[in-house]
This record gives sequence, C-alpha cells and structure tokens, in this order.
Amino acid sequence: AIQTYTNAQFRCVHRSLLLCVCYVTVQYVLFGAEEGLFSLLVTNNPDPVMEQVSSRPCHWIRVVENSMIWLSGRSNRIVSMTNLILLFRSESAQASLQHRSRQHTTKIADSKGCIKCCIARNPFTDQRYLIAVVPRGILLLQWFQPRHAFMHVMLFECQTPLPLNLLEAYVVENEEYPIVVLGVKESPEGTTLFDTLNLNSQASWYADQPDGKSLRVLCLQQLEKDTIFIGLERAAKFVGRNGQLKPSTIQASHITFDKTSEHMVFLSNCVLSFHRHGMQGKSLATQQVTAEVADGSKVFHLLGSYGYDR
Repeated sequence: AIQTYTNAQFRCVHRSLLLCVCYVTVQYVLFGAEEGLFSLLVTNNPDPVMEQVSSRPCHWIRVVENSMIWLSGRSNRIVSMTNLILLFRSESAQASLQHRSRQHTTKIADSKGCIKCCIARNPFTDQRYLIAVVPRGILLLQWFQPRHAFMHVMLFECQTPLPLNLLEAYVVENEEYPIVVLGVKESPEGTTLFDTLNLNSQASWYADQPDGKSLRVLCLQQLEKDTIFIGLERAAKFVGRNGQLKPSTIQASHITFDKTSEHMVFLSNCVLSFHRHGMQGKSLATQQVTAEVADGSKVFHLLGSYGYDR
C-alpha cells in the first residue's frame, strides 16, 4: 500500500508501476492502482495534493512526449491520453482532472484483453513502437510524430507461450520492425538464447530454443545497436544479439550480486539491484559497490523506473 501526502490521508493500493513525468517547471508522479490512475504534483508544498485521473484500474503505464499510454480497466484495454501538459495545467475550477481527462482519451483498437505490453526504440532510426500481446496474437503500433500518438501497424496473429513472463524487444539493422523477445534461456555452454518472434516475417515464426535452461529475467533492454542488458536474479549481463557476452575494456560484461534481486535498473555508470530488504548498486567499470540500502526490518518494492520519454 502507498500512503499519500494529503491532509485527508488518502490511501492507494498500488499493483503495478510508478512513473515520474518531468515538465519544464513542475513534476508529476503518476500512480497506477486497482482503484484507478492518480497524479501527484510534486512541489515544495509540504502537503502535495493527489488527484484522480481515472477511476478505472491501471496495470501498466508509460509517457512518451506529451502522451500517456496505459493498460486500463477490468478488460485490460490499452488507452492513449494526449495533451498531458494542457491536461495537468488546466486551471478550470468547474471540472475535475478526472472529467478533463475524458476529453483527451482514446481506446486503442484490437487491444482488449491485453496480457502484456512494452515500448521498443529503434537505435538506428530512433523510431518507437508499442507492442502488446492480445488474445489473437501480437499487436504492433508505431509512433507517428505529427499526431503525437501511436498508430496501428498490424495485428500479427500467432500463438504466444502461456504463462507469458517476459515481453521485450530489440531491433536489428535494416529490419523495419522489432524482434519480440518472449523468453530467455541459457545453453549448456553458457550462451544466452532468445525465444523470439519476428514481426518482419510473413509467417507466424516463433523461434523457441528447446535445448536451453529457462532463466527468470527481471528486465531486458537494448542499450546500443548490438548490446542487450539482461537483469537476472543474481547477476546482470551485457550480451550481443548472438547471445555472447560483450567484451569491453571500459566496463564489465557480467556483474554478480549477493542477494536475490527482484528488479534491476541500468544507469550510465552502474547497475542497481533491488531486493526485498533494500538496494545495491555496482559500478560498471570496477564492479565495486557504489550505493547500498539495507534494512532487514523493512520490505522494499520498486514500483517503477521509467520516466518521461522525450
């Protein structure tokens, strides 16, 4: 549960992701919860006010430029909300934020029943894609700059593995659309194997790696054109698309942690490992501990690590 900061001691049970959105002069924190979507204006005021944006359950949320995309409602439908700056800065005394938000909200077609979704960026072109697993397959949308919104590209009809524990993507040069990663395994030789689905193929091509040992992946992120960051329960790895560790003279390709991680975050100079009773950060260059929080009497949970995507 999250205790907010209003005089009314408003309480919000949070089930998914916390997202920080930074504008020029103000900051907003968005809370997704079973009770709805909430915004918190963070200022120097000792009693910041939380306001409800929507009463529908919110399971996942991202902000791209001036638009917010979130997984909404009991039916798990993806919703897009535009003109965020105008929405939050509105000074209308006659309309609540929840009422104003309806004027900027659009339901994304074919997204009902969404199981998981993610956003991928093409490091070669800087194009962004919204990928969603729906009952009929993989739904792909592409960011359209003139409209500041994700536009429908295709519904790739296929069978995806269930339960679906991972949905991420990476982009290969000269391929128009991302390669969707639905699982990660390790070969007997220690090579990382990706269970992938190629959206550039005309057929439902799902490349499963039957000989590998399945890994519990906490996070997967394409950092460069041929570098993929993988966060595991006890280690962080930097591999190429071929699954081999990436050799480097300036940073480690494999970093281990003492405690079982529940989530990992990659930063420019370190990796943060969040565990049940705290957090530990290790340097990419030296693998030495750079930051640590540990309190066995408390239970910590990372709500989110995604910010405002310009």
